[in-house]
Amino acid sequence: MSERASGSGTPCWQFVRLYQPLCRRNIYFQSVRPAKLHSVEAIDNRVYRRNFSAMSLTQRIDEDLKEAMRAKDATKVSVLRLLKSALKYAAIEKAGAEAELSDAEAAQVIRKQTKQRQDSIESFEKGGRAELAAKEKNELSILQSYLPQSMTAEEIAKVVRETIAEIGATSKAQMGAVMKALQPKAAGRADGKTLSQEVQKQLGS
Repeated sequence: MSERASGSGTPCWQFVRLYQPLCRRNIYFQSVRPAKLHSVEAIDNRVYRRNFSAMSLTQRIDEDLKEAMRAKDATKVSVLRLLKSALKYAAIEKAGAEAELSDAEAAQVIRKQTKQRQDSIESFEKGGRAELAAKEKNELSILQSYLPQSMTAEEIAKVVRETIAEIGATSKAQMGAVMKALQPKAAGRADGKTLSQEVQKQLGS
């Protein structure tokens, strides 16, 4: 084998020594760099998901409203604006303009909004207004995406029974104390009216 590189006066071993690091570097950037970029994107996504999961329900709705506005999703923007107003009104009623709702309290507001949509759907369907009913169903699905899975009747009866035992309640006169202890346990997974009816039922029996 010739000791000189073709077309040059440089010995082969020097040619290899000069260009091999450059070749290796080029291969590194071609093969590793995309993986690094992919890794950065994955990290960004993980950070976003972690931050998203750390948000309160009210904060999540605020962020989703901004995203819906950027996406020009008119239906979602309308639903979330109305919901945000309802949440703000509930917070003011609770403790003034600077008050914030817990997730359980926010969920109760959302349940009221879903109940309004369900009533509208029933009314429109009875009146043969299928198009309006479909619109309300679409809005209902948006609201329901913010709610935790509802408690079953059996789960409600169980948690009420356990709470009554904890409080030591024996009559409806102690219903207020039972409801106060019960609300955090339900954590927005059951509306106040349903819980109240079950408490009355068990205390009356």
